Amino acid sequence: MAVYLGFPISEELHARVLESVRRVREAPPEKGHTDFVTATIIGMTDAGIGFFFSEMVGRMRLGKAADRIAAVTLKTVKGGLHLIIHKVGKGLSNEQFHPLVEFLEETLVVDDDTCRYVAFPATPELAGRIGEYRRLVREAPPATRHALQCLDLIVDFKHESLEFFFRQSTERLQVRGWAGGAVSMGIEIAHRASNEPLKRLVPTLTEESLLDIADFFGSIMLEQRMAEPGGLQSGGRGR
Repeated sequence: MAVYLGFPISEELHARVLESVRRVREAPPEKGHTDFVTATIIGMTDAGIGFFFSEMVGRMRLGKAADRIAAVTLKTVKGGLHLIIHKVGKGLSNEQFHPLVEFLEETLVVDDDTCRYVAFPATPELAGRIGEYRRLVREAPPATRHALQCLDLIVDFKHESLEFFFRQSTERLQVRGWAGGAVSMGIEIAHRASNEPLKRLVPTLTEESLLDIADFFGSIMLEQRMAEPGGLQSGGRGR
């Protein structure tokens, strides 16, 4: 069974994604869907980055000063990605939104206990590294010995999630030229803005924080099977 990495979304955001899909497929094209769909994508972006980033930082227990730095970093990352979404969205026709909402629909997950998620497929290599890190911090203590593995895992996880959600969606749209360059630039800004603080902070984390991060990675792993006619349906949470 494939492994997916997911973040929870509210029932309201889940409904908004489904409404975006309905409008693009069913509503008259002359009404236009740019503003509604763009706002929905921004909502999903904020939910994902806010969860992954804020949850990770919270488990690091860095203190108030570092939390303020993290908040500024988060604002920078969101701002860069919002800019991309607005620029690309304004240049799309109603017909071009069809492959985009199909992509959004495919990322939705409803878990067995009705929790709602947005998820992306983990490569076997990344899923294996998450499992190995979780094993190491418990079976080969202290966890501080594995801080560099933790850093590499966080950076690579962040890279794969951004690449999937932004690169995959724009590939569906066959975005080229300035729009494709804007996407690449936004991904790079998001990487740079978050990588430097991580390189400074992760090697200084305590045993408790590193164990907590291992638990975090376990909590976002979802074993999935494809649901019909599209999208994902949960087969269970990672343990």
